[in-house]
Amino acid sequence: MPLFNFSCSSCGASFENLMSYNASNPCCPSCGSSTNRQFGLPVIRGQMSIGRDLAVKSLRHDRGACSCCKAGSTHSHM
Repeated sequence: MPLFNFSCSSCGASFENLMSYNASNPCCPSCGSSTNRQFGLPVIRGQMSIGRDLAVKSLRHDRGACSCCKAGSTHSHM
């Protein structure tokens, strides 16, 4: 099942939702208003994405390990 991005037409909140291609848009989890599906490629979670997630985690570092980081921040340089 694909993962779609949505934005709320009232409060502007953004969220993701797993749903079929022809399902109607969900209500906003923050305020309950109608939402708009954001255009982009749907993401389908599978074995390839698990490997990608592990690779991204390996690129992250903690505690200001590089000269451009503030001490204690966590981020990646992608």
